[in-house]
Amino acid sequence: MTDSAPKRSSLPRSASANAARGWTRMAERPSRKSYRDPALDLVFDASVFIPYFVSATYREMVEDAMNRGRAYLPAPVLEELYAGTRSRTDKGDVDRIHRRLKVQDRILVPTAEDWANAGLLMARHIRHYGQINPKDHLNDVLIAILASNHGGPLVTENREHFERWRRLLRAVGKSLRLQIVKRSTNHHGTSTN
Repeated sequence: MTDSAPKRSSLPRSASANAARGWTRMAERPSRKSYRDPALDLVFDASVFIPYFVSATYREMVEDAMNRGRAYLPAPVLEELYAGTRSRTDKGDVDRIHRRLKVQDRILVPTAEDWANAGLLMARHIRHYGQINPKDHLNDVLIAILASNHGGPLVTENREHFERWRRLLRAVGKSLRLQIVKRSTNHHGTSTN
């Protein structure tokens, strides 16, 4: 004899109803320990990594963020770093950072929507500020979009370019936090903003 009645969940009725709504019991929710606040992360621009590789400038900031699992690298920055290598040693330095951040899942990769938004932001720039060559600005726009999506501040020496992209992002309802650094003699860097 087959039972044609639908099987009932082993969960109590209220738990079954909650599960159907996408709710979870307290024990199933991630603990506060696993919650990551992106505001505590640092998204690094090439303008920080290049002096880090060349002269250990910003060493304390970069290594502290990497050791805490708080360093993020936009994929366009990775491309810029590899394009700038001139020796095996240079490539080895970039490989080391690439492997470490890849293992930690800290490489920010643009989606198709990010690429489309980059084109739209450059078109908006042309309408409001005048002609630019898109290929000269594509990486900066993608870096700004990726940092905005992530929510952590973009750490850069390049105030002028990223301030402009921040204004354009704000006009379309997105925010970009910047942490502007300047080279100092103590190799720690100073931040403003």
